[in-house]
Amino acid sequence: MSDKDRVVIVGAGIVGSSLAKYLSLLHVPVTLLDRSLSTTLPDSTGLPPGFVGHVNELPTLTELAKRSVEDYKNIPVGFKSEGSRHRLDLANKYGLPARFRGKRHGGSIRLFVKRDVLAALLFENDGTAAAPTIALYDRSVASSLGARMVEGDVKELVIEHGRVIGVKTTADFIPANRVIVTTGIWTRQLLPDLPVHPVGHPYSHSAERPPRQKSSPFVRWPENHVYGRDHGTYDGIGSYDHPAVSVDASELRGFDDVLRKAYDHCPPTASGEGGVDWKDAKPFNGLFSMTPDNLPFVGRVHGDDRDPSSGVWCAVAVWVTSAGGVAQLLAKAMVEGEEGMTEVERGMLRDLDPRRFEGQDQGALKATSLRAYNNIYNSDD
Repeated sequence: MSDKDRVVIVGAGIVGSSLAKYLSLLHVPVTLLDRSLSTTLPDSTGLPPGFVGHVNELPTLTELAKRSVEDYKNIPVGFKSEGSRHRLDLANKYGLPARFRGKRHGGSIRLFVKRDVLAALLFENDGTAAAPTIALYDRSVASSLGARMVEGDVKELVIEHGRVIGVKTTADFIPANRVIVTTGIWTRQLLPDLPVHPVGHPYSHSAERPPRQKSSPFVRWPENHVYGRDHGTYDGIGSYDHPAVSVDASELRGFDDVLRKAYDHCPPTASGEGGVDWKDAKPFNGLFSMTPDNLPFVGRVHGDDRDPSSGVWCAVAVWVTSAGGVAQLLAKAMVEGEEGMTEVERGMLRDLDPRRFEGQDQGALKATSLRAYNNIYNSDD
């Protein structure tokens, strides 16, 4: 095949790397392009807590989580089952395993929480994904199958007569019939019409401590918009208990008070084994993408719907929970088309269609996206 027949994937985080793997497995020539192909993987892939919860009120997100976990479990140290508490009714609805743990239910559970816990709802298939490990693994698989890895800062997608012909970088022009944008929080630099809105989110690492004899499950305090994770030799805590901060409207600062309130949910070191020291915490401002309906944008953005061998496609505003499932779904859609997909998969693509908000007011869509921020861990539980 000529270079123009290659698929160029812009963005080598967990989504782009997974997509490169799945397209390569389907014998599609791929070029994976990013400003940096470093193994340190900063930004959206390197920093997230990595919680993967299956249960969601949106069936498409539940199905994507199932498929993602199946993918992650095949990657060495890519996924660790750690459980999560609450959401029993929805779990039963989707046929997912969930049960109570606690003295009242014939068992016990130990959490790194300050309050007394009589019981917790344990989802044994939920857990944490090592996003950098997964991305690097998928990238290596794609490379072994012939995918090209190219470093370059993207300037623009080049479209002539309504057809994409390639990607212009600061160093070169890369020809391609199909371009897939997987740039996360940077999406609107290349696709300004998509209502993807980056927001600031505070997260903090505790001081280092000895590993617990048994790691704590990932814990949510939905009534306080707080969640916590055992990272092994330190703990992490994050909070949505603040007004949404759009990164294109203000600087990322002012989260100190928010985190101080969040720290109160975890016991101090003096409480014994498993305690947490937040005096020397290391807070940072994370970024992730919000959409008006909390669903990713996955599919064709520009081009002829009758021609799967051309066009601009995207997989953006995708969280770690859904990344593996999204990559599988989009790769199948681009290679096999609708006729090769199940009815469930066709329904998922309709839900995720990047053009579903076309013609709507951008200001109103942004306001809707930001309002959804504080309910991320409430509305989907």
